[in-house]
Amino acid sequence: MRSPITGENIECPLCQGAGELTRAEILDRLGVKDFARVAQLSAEEAFRLLQSKHDRENQTAWSRFETELAKRTAEIRERHGEELRTTKSERDDLTRRIEASLRELADLRERNQALESELSKPARVAR
Repeated sequence: MRSPITGENIECPLCQGAGELTRAEILDRLGVKDFARVAQLSAEEAFRLLQSKHDRENQTAWSRFETELAKRTAEIRERHGEELRTTKSERDDLTRRIEASLRELADLRERNQALESELSKPARVAR
């Protein structure tokens, strides 16, 4: 029993319909290019090439972005690192000054107590 002839299956002019061949097989046996198939493959190849180019450009853009981001991050880190070192140095200087002031205050308190005790001696003697 013969199957109905469709767009894909046509009667083979080479064998007078004795066998069923696809359109591409018949055209291939006749040495004729299937222009619809060639056009489809060409379009697929063109799309693949375009997609590949787009992917490369996209990857290049991301690489440039990541490079710029790393550069700017390093600049910011360096600048803030310098500011941090300056601030720590100022803090250390202030800490030393406060400690010196506290030592001086303690010395002044001791001298004040010594003077008060010296001043209180004549008052005790006068009584």
